[in-house]
Amino acid sequence: MELFFLAALFVLDVCTTEFILVNGGQEMNAVMVGIVNSSSALHLMVKGAVLAMVIATVYYANRVIKHSGTFALVILLGWYISVIFHNLGVIFL
Repeated sequence: MELFFLAALFVLDVCTTEFILVNGGQEMNAVMVGIVNSSSALHLMVKGAVLAMVIATVYYANRVIKHSGTFALVILLGWYISVIFHNLGVIFL
């Protein structure tokens, strides 16, 4: 369930970021500037690749140390929730 929620947050991040960019905003993440400014498809592919790596890491970590991947996932969920709220603040405020 948590992984589905994380995937939904990744999609919301891409959608809200693209909306901000189309309406004259700027990407604030220095690592993502070149990717986001080049193409929406590339942006989505990079986020998809990161999501796949996160999922693999969570499963691996949980096998090595019980619940460690789940703990990291909860922290990541909190981070992406804050990213979505930031993007929504940029859009609506």
